[in-house]
Amino acid sequence: MAKLNQLTRYSRIINKLSGLRQYVPAGELIDAMGGLTDFGINYTIRTLQRDIRSIEQVFGIEILNRKGYGYYIASVPDKTEAFTGLLSDFEILDSVNSHEGLHEFVLPEHRKQIVSISISNLLTAIRDRKVIKFSYIKPQSDGTMLEYEAQPYYLKQSQTRWYLYALVDSQTRSFELGRIESLSITNRAFERQISIDIEDEFTDTFGIMNDKNLPAEDITLKVSATEWRYLKTLPIHHSQTLVEECPDGSKLISIHLKPSYDFIMDLLSRGPEVEVISPIELREKMKARIHEMENKYNS
Repeated sequence: MAKLNQLTRYSRIINKLSGLRQYVPAGELIDAMGGLTDFGINYTIRTLQRDIRSIEQVFGIEILNRKGYGYYIASVPDKTEAFTGLLSDFEILDSVNSHEGLHEFVLPEHRKQIVSISISNLLTAIRDRKVIKFSYIKPQSDGTMLEYEAQPYYLKQSQTRWYLYALVDSQTRSFELGRIESLSITNRAFERQISIDIEDEFTDTFGIMNDKNLPAEDITLKVSATEWRYLKTLPIHHSQTLVEECPDGSKLISIHLKPSYDFIMDLLSRGPEVEVISPIELREKMKARIHEMENKYNS
């Protein structure tokens, strides 16, 4: 329980400092600990400072205090940034489990990924470096079940789905967990290749697709004022930066990634709120997709 309490405190501090405000006073961070009644300690400024030091040791997140303004996140390692979002999910789950009746006020996403395998067993295989066997149905196939033997490396989340990132016949592959069946763990161990770094693999990608033949590009988008307010709290990509504020309230933003199929689909889902300015090749692809959609509805 003590470890869970610590994670809850770390989560509340990180989430509070990850908001839209640049600085958060110490008093607000202490007040954010309200409701955590089973610490066995009084949450004071010294406890806060101790937690901040622990956050840097555990997560590598540097939190500093600017006198007269408050605390702020000074730096977040690339490997940590994608992980910290899970702390929000943890805090919600922990709160629901710790306080009777709170489940009535939490509404999880109705659309959820269907997974029939044991994720715990899969994570154990990854940790213990054990070769796995499983059956898999490709989305593009007619339902044919394919058999795989793989060296499991990571679990990766993308667009609310979880994927297994593994080595198959010396090639890296991604498998959606919902399509994996009949998972078994063998007794054969494998040696992890230190050259495989999932953070490097997906730094310039959107989603799970990583076409090594597709180069990353600097992409400029024009987004409406309303869309920008959404993108401030959930950027399209970690490389997203604000370039220019337009007189009509819209914004020019820049991102650096591979303009893959799933990225184009995401832009289309945003409708007229987002316009591709450059590169021209991507703009033309968007126009072609929009014409295809228009023709379907005109037929």
